[in-house]
Amino acid sequence: MGLRFHHRSAVHGYFPDFWCPKAKLAVEIDGAEQEQVDQRDAVRDTVLFTHGIHTVHVPSDLVWNDPDAAIELIRCAVELQRGPPDA
Repeated sequence: MGLRFHHRSAVHGYFPDFWCPKAKLAVEIDGAEQEQVDQRDAVRDTVLFTHGIHTVHVPSDLVWNDPDAAIELIRCAVELQRGPPDA
């Protein structure tokens, strides 16, 4: 899709796992310990959203067990964030 993702770059005071400025998309890889950090994630996601940045959460087991599905999830999030193509 011609996009570049940065690893752990600062975005409005937060450091998402991956960040694509062009698509205004943050990607978080969520692990097994996710239950303890859900509230912090919700605050971060809300702050980023106020700046027009969408966050997609990808389960770490999906990344390890089906990387193609993880990539497809991110690709779909990019398309949703970009909106429909111009006709």
